[in-house]
Amino acid sequence: MTSLMWQMYQGLNRDVLPKEDLQLAFRFPRAKPTSAYIYVSPTSSGACIGVPDREPDLTVIVEPLVLNDLGWGKRACAAAIATGDVGFEGSPELARAYPTWFRPRSLSA
Repeated sequence: MTSLMWQMYQGLNRDVLPKEDLQLAFRFPRAKPTSAYIYVSPTSSGACIGVPDREPDLTVIVEPLVLNDLGWGKRACAAAIATGDVGFEGSPELARAYPTWFRPRSLSA
């Protein structure tokens, strides 16, 4: 899980984030650990396993395998949302924007 979150963090496209200070939580309903988060601010950023230290701006409800497939570009985020494999808690505006926040990883990278 640590590697997956680190890869997600590295793929974050900061140029399209809706704000400089963002806390993005992930909840994994059927996995252990059950939560992780990515935080971005003007002074620090990172990816952590566990519960965020403040209220997240958006919580993504997803299984790690789905998140991995999205990160590698094996599935489209819009399709995963449409099938219910990705869900959100929080701002509807942030949820709509979420699919644009990450660049897919490449096997050649």
